[in-house]
Amino acid sequence: MFGKDIISEVDYTVESSHLVGDAVRLMENLEVSELAVVKDNIYLGLVSMDDIIDLDASLHLCDIANLELRRDSIDLGDHVLHIYQKFIASGLSLIPVLDGNLQLKGGISRGELFIHLGKLFNLTDPGSLIVLKLDRRDYSLGEIGRIVEQENTSILSSLISGVPDSQQIYVSLKLNSFDIQGVIQSFERFDYEVVAYFTEESYEDFLTDRYNEFINFLEI
Repeated sequence: MFGKDIISEVDYTVESSHLVGDAVRLMENLEVSELAVVKDNIYLGLVSMDDIIDLDASLHLCDIANLELRRDSIDLGDHVLHIYQKFIASGLSLIPVLDGNLQLKGGISRGELFIHLGKLFNLTDPGSLIVLKLDRRDYSLGEIGRIVEQENTSILSSLISGVPDSQQIYVSLKLNSFDIQGVIQSFERFDYEVVAYFTEESYEDFLTDRYNEFINFLEI
């Protein structure tokens, strides 16, 4: 799954000639904190809600002195996990998608990316989620798989992310069972650190209210 596959059908652009008030209302309606500013179909950068919310609503964006536009973007060929990393590193709610000639082809919001990731990693299928932390040199998916399977449970998908400024990694496992106490105990017997888990009740919360908390925790 690449950038070209997840471009939103929503138009997240605003003309540089538009009024501040129009841009703010559009962000509120689309539930994003940024918009891609264009002039004559040329991408100029991202304008942030924080930068214009307190300005005169009748000002044109192009007339705002010292308005800094962020140039963050992704490419049509970028993999979905690279795009995920870009969202985490930038803190943006929206990232424009450009082609090889740096022409704006659309955008993808953080919420929309979450939906695509959910499909890619089976997050919306019934089951539970376990997050382990371990040294990178100790990682063995084969061993982890055997521990899980000994408890009559299967791994539906896995995701590895680095721990900032260390040689450790987070291993997130989507399992096909809600009853994972035996799996957790087995990991602890083998000296794996279980740093988080989401079971039947909390998993639904994770999929909705706790999305931002979880991705900040992963720190990809």
